[in-house]
Amino acid sequence: MTYDVLIVDDNDLVRKTLEKVLEIHSLSCISATNGSAAFDMLNQNPVKFIISDIDMPVMNGLELAKKVRVSHPDVIIVAYTGSSGCVFMDEAETYFHKIYHKSESALIMAKQIKNILEEQLALA
Repeated sequence: MTYDVLIVDDNDLVRKTLEKVLEIHSLSCISATNGSAAFDMLNQNPVKFIISDIDMPVMNGLELAKKVRVSHPDVIIVAYTGSSGCVFMDEAETYFHKIYHKSESALIMAKQIKNILEEQLALA
């Protein structure tokens, strides 16, 4: 099965909240608790979009984005972080379509993601 969005976050509450908000906007979701699990999941379940926390154990969001860019270059990747002073933010901007701060509304983020996906479908 192909899903619209893969959500990657080690915080259960954040991950489940994002899933519910995206599903309200008719986006099918799968989720993982770290970058390594997400990469394995991506290889088994194609997605169009990844939303990833940056700061996670096992494999962080930037490491995940680097691997995805090589193996799945058509997947759109956005990051969100609770940290305002991420030490690799300059490098992260190279790999992510957009970087959100966790204080931003999940509803606004969901609408923007849906718009990005619709734009991509129109181009295809």
